[in-house]
This record gives sequence, C-alpha cells and structure tokens, in this order.
Amino acid sequence: MKKFLIILFIGFSYPFLYSQTKDIVHLSFNINKEIGCSVSKKVNDNKKTHFYINKEHFEWNPKRELEVVLNSKLDNIDILNISSFLELAETKRKSLIKEGEKDKTIKILFNDEVFEKIYLYEIDKHGMIKRYDVVWIEEIQ
Repeated sequence: MKKFLIILFIGFSYPFLYSQTKDIVHLSFNINKEIGCSVSKKVNDNKKTHFYINKEHFEWNPKRELEVVLNSKLDNIDILNISSFLELAETKRKSLIKEGEKDKTIKILFNDEVFEKIYLYEIDKHGMIKRYDVVWIEEIQ
C-alpha cells in the first residue's frame, strides 16, 4: 500500500515538476530601445537591483551571475524587447495550458516559472554591456 501511494504521488506530481519551460531568453533593458518604453533601475539597501521595463519588474541579486559582454558576442544573441518577451511568455503559457487540458492537469505559471533563465542586458554610462541573470517578479496591480 505504501509503494502504491508513493507511485501515485509521483504520478500526480510529475506534470508540476516539469511545467517550467526550458527556454533561456535574452531581454534588453536599454539596448534595443522600444518607442514608448519606460525603463528604470533601483538598487536597494540589501544590494539587490530592481529593473522596471514598462510595468514589468525584474530583480538581480548579487549572488546571481553578472557578466560583462563584448559587442561582438551580441551578434550571435537574439535580444528581445519587452513586447516580444511578453508575447513569447504568453505563447508559452497558452501552450502549457493546452498540454494540460489533454492531460487533465492544468498549471498556471507565475512569472518566475515561465522561463528557465532570463538574461537582461544593459549598457551602462561607460558604454559597457552588462548581462544580469534576473528573476521576473510577479506584481499585483
């Protein structure tokens, strides 16, 4: 009976364990400037950096990766603006819902669950391109 319950638990948990997509996305903070797009950056007392692109909120913790990127490397990277990023996230969510309808296990993803990794690119005031490993923060509006 104990083995049966463990197998049953694993069977029901499986779709939830692997519901995050395996995508790595590259997002522009101020590289591909979009018309009408507002951006701001704030550093807290705890050294966490908060990036705001339109109404979307991303957080970088100093314990996470930060890398200076050469301009030549950017040619091989598809950096999305915020509109394209949001469209991709919506597409991922919809496809996951369709898969869940077939399996009868629907999981709605929070922002930090949509992509495996989000790299945010910023050009600083000295012209250096920085790549932050950020988390997409859920905002209640």
